[in-house]
Amino acid sequence: ELSRSAVKVVEDFPTSYTILHLSDTHISRHYKDGHAEELAWFTNVVDIANIIGPDLVFITGDCIHESTKNGHFTLQEKWDFFYNGFENLQGVYAIRAPVFIVAGNHDYFQTVHNKELDSRAHRETNEGAAEWNEYNGLRVYHFTFGESRFMVFDNFQGNDLTNQVDQHQDWLDEVGRGTFRAIAQHAPGRARRDTTRARLTVPPSFENANTVQLAMEGHHHLKHGNSGTGTRGITPTVWSIPGSTSNITNATGLDNVGWFRVIRVDGAEVEVLPRLQYADNVDDPPAEHNVKLRLEYLNSNDGSAAENTATLINEFDQDFPRSLVRFVLSKGVYDITSGEVVRIIENDTVTVIDVRITLKANSSIGITVTPSEVPVIPGTSKK
Repeated sequence: ELSRSAVKVVEDFPTSYTILHLSDTHISRHYKDGHAEELAWFTNVVDIANIIGPDLVFITGDCIHESTKNGHFTLQEKWDFFYNGFENLQGVYAIRAPVFIVAGNHDYFQTVHNKELDSRAHRETNEGAAEWNEYNGLRVYHFTFGESRFMVFDNFQGNDLTNQVDQHQDWLDEVGRGTFRAIAQHAPGRARRDTTRARLTVPPSFENANTVQLAMEGHHHLKHGNSGTGTRGITPTVWSIPGSTSNITNATGLDNVGWFRVIRVDGAEVEVLPRLQYADNVDDPPAEHNVKLRLEYLNSNDGSAAENTATLINEFDQDFPRSLVRFVLSKGVYDITSGEVVRIIENDTVTVIDVRITLKANSSIGITVTPSEVPVIPGTSKK
């Protein structure tokens, strides 16, 4: 098996870092000209993700949709759209940061409810969660990021989370609890409107016993109600629910898409920032969206130019202190006018320079890269 973007190189594990939290993309719910219509909305979020430059990205479930309106996609096509995009529309692989996904109720049909779901016309297989296994891999997993511990739960498979809790607990006992612990699941247990599906939440006893600081969750699409932050349990655990990223449907209104959250971790502390919507007119056609975080290049950024200027425009009421700009230039030695060079990658024909810079709320800033006789050194800054 060959999987694109399966490896991301991390030069070090910072104690202070950023997580971008997306959810409920529902790619393939709508058919348009042979592709998933949601990709037009998701593409703008991918662009924003790459500007924010997070260290990690989580998508907490309902990545695809089991039925498609006004057309039909195979299961393979749905996951291909989600990962690869379509032509100039971007999928998950276009996000430069490591992306971790969580199983949601629309990604597969849990076997405990096969009898009910088998009667639906859009049912493609009777294999339940085996579909997720085949196209995505693990449903329950955990990993370390320096001294941080991340644990992913599948709360749409079966009626008991004991086995999953035990897996994560045994792992924590083996690797150590580190300084920061986070869980990710699709459906929080606070709202059980639909009693026909198992919707179990991680036991508060597990969160409390391990002092879990963050819970990333999805399922709620709306821009109000439970799509917020708060605390729970003894710990307390802070939860993050971003709302829907690209579930374009008149059921909740098109203005309820385009949402994301930025989460900042500093050692053992976590700050879940207010939810943001990538445009203020998401109910208009995607080509007309006023995307509120943009990156514009003066010259082509494809390796053909020997110098370039990038302009970052931020119309949000929020700073992005570690914004990332990637320059792809003809192979050579370069200098920058501002920002910090964090990475230089070269091959036989091009030089790629990644620059981080602080982007203040409601402002714009430019970075110019020009040929130089003295190479710029990663880790150095220009003001």
